[in-house]
Amino acid sequence: MTNEERVLLGKAQRINSWNSKKLYYCIGKRHQRIWTVKRGEVFFVDLGENVGSEENKIRPVVVIQSNTYNISSPVFTCAIISTSPATIPDIQIPITGAYPYTDPDGKPATLSGTIDLGQIKTIGKERIISARVCKLSAEMPELDTKLLNILGLSHIIKKKDNIIRSLNGKIDYLKKQLQNKV
Repeated sequence: MTNEERVLLGKAQRINSWNSKKLYYCIGKRHQRIWTVKRGEVFFVDLGENVGSEENKIRPVVVIQSNTYNISSPVFTCAIISTSPATIPDIQIPITGAYPYTDPDGKPATLSGTIDLGQIKTIGKERIISARVCKLSAEMPELDTKLLNILGLSHIIKKKDNIIRSLNGKIDYLKKQLQNKV
């Protein structure tokens, strides 16, 4: 057997194993669909066996979906937290806060790494394999800004800010005009 064949066989075995886990998640963890997750919370989830450079295995993720949609939805949108340092500043956010937690093996740990907005996924709540790890706070403003950038929506915010500045300038002008008349 060649090395390439061994690699393919290994991938096939991991895919079969993942399909078994998916079946378990669909049937055995159905009760988790009603869980409520909140924006900024971090959970360990099973991302399974994926294609190409998509993240695999059990990873921490941060919930980026609005709380309004997290209440009744059986799925949530999240960004994967990678252990590698930030190398693409436009889409990655280093975790700077101190967030202690207990890992899935029961060992104390501190959350570290990088939120990777290049790895956003919508996943079923059945894939959650741990209680809430922590809730991010320091990183959320930067996450919001970079999320708008990667979705191509930052121009909308800039346009709104320009309109507000323009209106504030007009208000100031009108106030001065009124003061001069009094």
